[in-house]
Amino acid sequence: MPLPRNVAAFLFCAIFFFFICPLGRAQEEASDLSGMEIEDLMAVQVVTPSRRLEPLAQVAGAVTVLDEEDIRRSGATNIPEALKLVPGVHVAQIDTEKWGVGIRGFNGMFDNKHLVLLDGRPITSTARTNVAWSNESIPLETVKRIEVVRGAWTSLWGADSFTGVINIITKRAAETQGWQSVSLVGTDGVEQTLRNGGSAGGDAYYRVYAKGGYQDGRQMEDHTRQATSTKDWAQGRTGARFDWTNAYTDELSMQGELVQSQFNEGAGSMPHMAPSREKENYNGYWQLSWDRATGLDSGLHFRTSYTRDTDTDGGLEGTSNVWDAELQHALELGDRNLLSYGLGTRYYWDSFENKPDSHMEDQHFYRLETSAFLQDKMTLVPESLYLILGLKFDYLGSGTLEAQPTIRLLQTLEDQEYWLAVSRAVRPANRWQDNGFYRVRYRGVEYDIHPTDSLASEELVAYEAGYRRHLSKLLSMEISLFANDYDRLTKLQLNSATHTGELTNGLSGTSYGVESLLEWQARQWLTLRPSVSFIRQDFEQFSWDDHGDSMPKPTDVVETKLMAMTDLGRGVGLDLDFAYLDSPTEERLDSYCTMDAHLSWKARDGLLLELIGQNLLGARQEFSLLEVDTSLALRVTWDF
Repeated sequence: MPLPRNVAAFLFCAIFFFFICPLGRAQEEASDLSGMEIEDLMAVQVVTPSRRLEPLAQVAGAVTVLDEEDIRRSGATNIPEALKLVPGVHVAQIDTEKWGVGIRGFNGMFDNKHLVLLDGRPITSTARTNVAWSNESIPLETVKRIEVVRGAWTSLWGADSFTGVINIITKRAAETQGWQSVSLVGTDGVEQTLRNGGSAGGDAYYRVYAKGGYQDGRQMEDHTRQATSTKDWAQGRTGARFDWTNAYTDELSMQGELVQSQFNEGAGSMPHMAPSREKENYNGYWQLSWDRATGLDSGLHFRTSYTRDTDTDGGLEGTSNVWDAELQHALELGDRNLLSYGLGTRYYWDSFENKPDSHMEDQHFYRLETSAFLQDKMTLVPESLYLILGLKFDYLGSGTLEAQPTIRLLQTLEDQEYWLAVSRAVRPANRWQDNGFYRVRYRGVEYDIHPTDSLASEELVAYEAGYRRHLSKLLSMEISLFANDYDRLTKLQLNSATHTGELTNGLSGTSYGVESLLEWQARQWLTLRPSVSFIRQDFEQFSWDDHGDSMPKPTDVVETKLMAMTDLGRGVGLDLDFAYLDSPTEERLDSYCTMDAHLSWKARDGLLLELIGQNLLGARQEFSLLEVDTSLALRVTWDF
């Protein structure tokens, strides 16, 4: 039964005053809240913006890094919930197991404008270029950090990274030794993870894990009776990782995972085209990567993987397979040039079943894609001014070769950095857009959508500027500005006379905005992270009768977020997340405020108890017809 509005907030306050207040603040026992000193934040090493490990202070772009402590203290139980902390990233729960995640003005279950990587392996669907987040519900305790790079980074990562890249990096096997049990039980459902790590001799380590979960779906409701949520969602997954290091020059890593899901899919996310039905999915992957250090700042990297996914969103049912491989080389040319270049290939094949209301025109499809990139970071003034030139070529197997360049300028001073960037990005039509047939219902009328097979690539010219600074040892800030010029965006045009529709490249326009983030250690026991993002979207060709997957609306989008982390002594911490959120794509849904809370107690070494409360201000629609209700959960992490 759903909790009444504000009841959960009252329960959290009661627990706080009953258990925490007698402890006092104990500032002399307070530990660092974020896992590092604020003055060391710019020394954080990131890999996504350049495909090579470098300090955050050397990045000419907007980057946010969530480390394992940030993820834990957010109270997140999955990756999308952790991404809510990042400015400029729009996250919404659409159904029991479905999430919409977008960057800089795009959001939806089928958002296809950004790239998501897991240890370098693309998990963005090739058929729809979206992410089935329920299939990527890896144990959060194995995540080392999440790097979120906002803006066009297609010069390095290709056409999928139209508005940004989300790179999920897991821990090495050597960092997860011994046994660990993580149990979660709450109003939404239950979850259990069991992990074991050990040594295989010498410098070889392994990790194996199993995870199972169940959600009844009752936390999602639709009071308009136009949609139903997914019910009885159950999933089991098992995975393993093996790492080997040879005298610090070679690193070999192998990993893989198998996932089985069962659920009764509702029509909450797609009431216009998705009939309720029982479904069962099987997914999995394996990956091999090899790194060789050839110098202080040079080396070789090779990665290959195979991924198999079951696609059952809406009426579409089928399987897709992807094999990919990439080889890259990073090296120094003299004292002033850091050069990176690489080659990549991806072979994709799938098979879909034809259904009356949803199918692919070609049931079987094969495609081979190849790519190449080159980037040079040139030192114009030693330890101060850098020019970055990058270019990527994507051949998508259809006779089209796309070139995606970037130019970036970075100035670094003692405690601050400035950057400017101009980039061109393209995003070709995906398999579903080019070849999919489906039926939608709009204002009580059904329309048959026929495949076009003639869509041109969407195009973006992105302009960026940014500034990072340490104002003091306790205070740092970052601000980024962007202007995006879009052309040939895809939209769905409906013909009321024939009751048909087709996708066209009929939308062009601009968006511009600002994102600001502050990190302030206000007290020894309190750290605050406020952020504000604003986007103005201007699309003159837009009509409120237009449709599409994650199509931007001509409106202003404002989001504010605040994470407050407290250390109250004796192993107790209380963390609060406040947010005012606005949808960049759903004009019919109001903006809303939300609050999450996370209370933790380290009872002893190896035993952590956490109480997690989400949506404590009451049930809200998160950019879909379904309302997400308030939830409470208890998580117990036991290392033994």
